[in-house]
Amino acid sequence: VRTGRVPASLHDGRPARYVRDTATGLRLPDRTVSWTGPLPRRAGVSSFGLGGTNVHVVVEQPPPSAPPAAGPAAAEVLTVSAHTATALRATAARLAAASAAEP
Repeated sequence: VRTGRVPASLHDGRPARYVRDTATGLRLPDRTVSWTGPLPRRAGVSSFGLGGTNVHVVVEQPPPSAPPAAGPAAAEVLTVSAHTATALRATAARLAAASAAEP
């Protein structure tokens, strides 16, 4: 997003045959290209890791100059998971204590 370049796909230059990329305007780059088009820039990123772990994220270019936040720091979203409700509450409590200790 920052450099204005789209890197080539690491593993495949062809989308799945059932994806109609001409209808959507989406492209799977087979080489590094300049990122052209309307701003802000947005991209979807998928990562398939070991053990079946999947990570999908959409990144977007920030505004050219964001005004400084007034008052308390802007809120952040943090996803927390655990195997049980008790473990989830314990993890959330540890995160809240760590955040209060060092805001």
